[in-house]
Amino acid sequence: MAGNYRRMPSFAESFASRFGGTSAGAEQRLFWRCLYLRSLPFIPLLLLLKPTFFQPDRELLKHAARAASLQEIGEEINEYRSNPANLGWLRQHANFRISTRRLHRIARECLASPDSVPGRKTTGLFQR
Repeated sequence: MAGNYRRMPSFAESFASRFGGTSAGAEQRLFWRCLYLRSLPFIPLLLLLKPTFFQPDRELLKHAARAASLQEIGEEINEYRSNPANLGWLRQHANFRISTRRLHRIARECLASPDSVPGRKTTGLFQR
């Protein structure tokens, strides 16, 4: 019966299948899709001045990319929210961070949808 076992695709694989690209590039694409829009003009400068500023966000995306279920992603989001590195005015009030709601919404679209089959692309809100 071991031959009948079928591995669930990771979030990165489902994301790449649904939106195009490769699963290896999913984390980077998710980073840009999950940032708060009003912070976008400042992100390149912040990345230049303090390259480690988005380390908690990148860690969350790295772990979420490997997840195969919404429950796993929810657990990673909860850990992210309690990370002490998320304290500070820029992260909490100016929203210079990723949106965990947006990440969860994208994950739900990729993992819970019956049409998250390989090769199928969406033309929804997150299509770029």
